[in-house]
Amino acid sequence: MNEPFVNGRCIIFRTNRRALMVALAVVAAGVLCLVATFTSIGPQPFATIGMAMTALGLVGANAIVRFFTWPAQTSGEVRADGRGVQLDGELVLPRERAARGFMRSVAGQSPRVRIVGPHDEILLEIETPNRKAARALLRATDLDTEAVVARFTLTHHVLGKTWMIIGLSWLPMVVGGAVLFGVSTVIEHLGGSDVVTMTASIATLVTLALGALLLYRWSRVQLVIGRDGLHLKSFGRRRYIAHGQIERLRRWPQKENSRSTGATSEGFNLMLRSGETIALRTLAQRLRHGDPQKDFIFREAQAALADHRKTEGTRLSTLDRGGRTAADWVRDLRGIGGGAQAGHRSAAAPLDDLWTMLEDPRTEVEQRAASAVALAASGDANAGQRIRLLSRATANPALQRAFEAAADDDLEQLEEAMAAIDERTESA
Repeated sequence: MNEPFVNGRCIIFRTNRRALMVALAVVAAGVLCLVATFTSIGPQPFATIGMAMTALGLVGANAIVRFFTWPAQTSGEVRADGRGVQLDGELVLPRERAARGFMRSVAGQSPRVRIVGPHDEILLEIETPNRKAARALLRATDLDTEAVVARFTLTHHVLGKTWMIIGLSWLPMVVGGAVLFGVSTVIEHLGGSDVVTMTASIATLVTLALGALLLYRWSRVQLVIGRDGLHLKSFGRRRYIAHGQIERLRRWPQKENSRSTGATSEGFNLMLRSGETIALRTLAQRLRHGDPQKDFIFREAQAALADHRKTEGTRLSTLDRGGRTAADWVRDLRGIGGGAQAGHRSAAAPLDDLWTMLEDPRTEVEQRAASAVALAASGDANAGQRIRLLSRATANPALQRAFEAAADDDLEQLEEAMAAIDERTESA
């Protein structure tokens, strides 16, 4: 366990929850006003006026929420450890809520540590006296990228194209207006009342809005950068790419429309050894974090790739699966960790070598999983905790599952997880 971080010269920035409630109340009142307006004007001009007021309402609601939820600033003694982050003795952020943390350097300001949740939402930002203190805070909470994976939510690269932006801006308005007008006309011809027409029109509008929102969320790219590789999820498709499959990373050239934001590039490409190219658009994520000039996502991927290429991973032939079933493989691996002498397949292995292989992301996936199984049965009281911490730093879902099962010493789950381990990580 890392040493706790304690410093009395830190400043914490967090969302003003009371102001958030006020903002939501204002937005709710605005929605009621819209409904009242629609009721008074009747169904005939509903399509045109409804589109305009809905657009204005969305813009206004966004502005109100952003204004009232501006981060509140509090200074005091900050303590960070395995429990989470405390301010003057009060736990302001439990460790289990946080997914990762990273240091932000802004010109003219002290370095800040930003802590985000599993969906990349900003939970807390802490201003520290210097970079050394910022790094110590990250180590104390096991939130640095050495200990956890880096998770990002990106806009699909197709949605960043000019023609797509224009289309998505106008298409919902046109389609929504046409559908609303059609619904109003049909109900009117059927002899429906104004209230029925209004209710059906609002229900149609809400359905269209929810459908568009779900489609947008489904299309977003979930990127996980670990010490062993990258995991991508978009349109329901999952894909794991080991660092060894990547030839290089290449930034996109700067565009005219990105110069207004100060961004040097809107994203980068993963150039795979197979010849395939995967485009990742990072500008929207950087704008959200208020740092468009620096592509910290590209740097994160670049650093992980560079670290992977420093040396080749080690291996032990006694850990290979060979032709064994998953149950036999797990049994023999546990024998290796426990020091059993039941033949060449379960001969004892030095624990230091096993830990080296387990912690090295350059080691083959099968070998790392096997090392975790062996070490979990070694009798080391801290082995389970160390293996569980390492599971947070891997982007490979199959390997992460094997680590967690080994740490929990769940034989049934462990056999299933080890059966799923496959060196063909491209399709994982």
